Amino acid sequence: MKQKKDVYIAGAGKFGKTVLQMLETYANAQWNVLGFLDNDKSKQGTTQAGYPVLAIEPEADNHRGHDSYVFIAVGNWNMKMEFAGQLVKYGYKHIYILKNAVYSEKAIFFQEDKINPQYAIEVKTAADGGMAPVFRYLEIHVMDGCNLKCKGCSHFSNLFPTDAAVPLERFGRDIMRLKEICAIDKLRLLGGEPLLNKELLQYLKAAWDCFPYSDIRVVTNGLLIMKQSEEVLSYMREHGIMFDISWYPPTMDSREEILDFLADKQVPYRVSQEEIQGFSRCLTLEAHHNPIVSQQNCGSGQCTILREGKLYKCPVAAYMPEYKRAFDVGIEEESGVDIYQSSISEIREFALHCQSRPVDMCRYCTEQPQNFTWGSRPEPEMEDWIVYNTKTTDDERIM
Repeated sequence: MKQKKDVYIAGAGKFGKTVLQMLETYANAQWNVLGFLDNDKSKQGTTQAGYPVLAIEPEADNHRGHDSYVFIAVGNWNMKMEFAGQLVKYGYKHIYILKNAVYSEKAIFFQEDKINPQYAIEVKTAADGGMAPVFRYLEIHVMDGCNLKCKGCSHFSNLFPTDAAVPLERFGRDIMRLKEICAIDKLRLLGGEPLLNKELLQYLKAAWDCFPYSDIRVVTNGLLIMKQSEEVLSYMREHGIMFDISWYPPTMDSREEILDFLADKQVPYRVSQEEIQGFSRCLTLEAHHNPIVSQQNCGSGQCTILREGKLYKCPVAAYMPEYKRAFDVGIEEESGVDIYQSSISEIREFALHCQSRPVDMCRYCTEQPQNFTWGSRPEPEMEDWIVYNTKTTDDERIM
């Protein structure tokens, strides 16, 4: 008979108690719950659901971090990261961040005495002794070109030729490097329009081989879904890779047909609930804006992206060189965080704070983005992205 593994639950709230109930119901023979760990001093020293609540930092003569497991069971991502960093600091060796599906869907995250990586991210120790980086969300282009060529595209896709693909060799090298240095919760392959890539299957294989337990999705406008090969569709179905479909005016007439096709092929998908009827412009030519306010009002501020081996806070920062090339403007570029040359501490710091802190380029973004009606712009103009005043218009005429 296998010896039980000692485990602590980090987080003495509702999520933590749900995990406790799972362990008590399904895993008494494999896991020995020792108690909760929590930073809330009002809970420390009390008991919750019959178990003690302890501080994460062990007492000097306590070696509980050496062999015990810790399941981080809190919903807030920043708190997950805070707990993970503390646990690594204090010498805990077997740390797992439980995904929110464990709480919301009551997904069982263990298989007997083993952790199911589909629902738990293992926290590893980096070479410098700190926590290895964990990205909540990361985008990577497989195509720069697009078939819609939206006016004011935040990825500047209409500045590229329609057939502009990210080289497979470059993509493969970068995704392999990411595997070496970090974990990723949500990984998005996009563009441009990724379904224009004739070698899409190879990109899917490279991504899944490196991150088989990440939430991988292909972000698409949907127009080319029904033209994908059976090999691509089968691979996505068999490996749980989803289509993430955004509805634009040109796709609305085919919406039901596309969804019926995916249902017939049994390919997983998620769709935006509403048609995208407009974009917003935020860029200015002068770096005098409040970066904190601009960050708060930014529609792309949560879209961390990897471009040519460098990490950027948003696609505007990543693709600014294309805008400058096209229109010869003097906007300062972000240097990005190089995944090959930057230290692990720099990459970890970026992963921890990229979605919550502004960057220098945020000074070029207005505090009041301007909305405009969606339209195609095959021959873009500099003004498609530029705000010249702060008055917002909700229904600009498309020229």
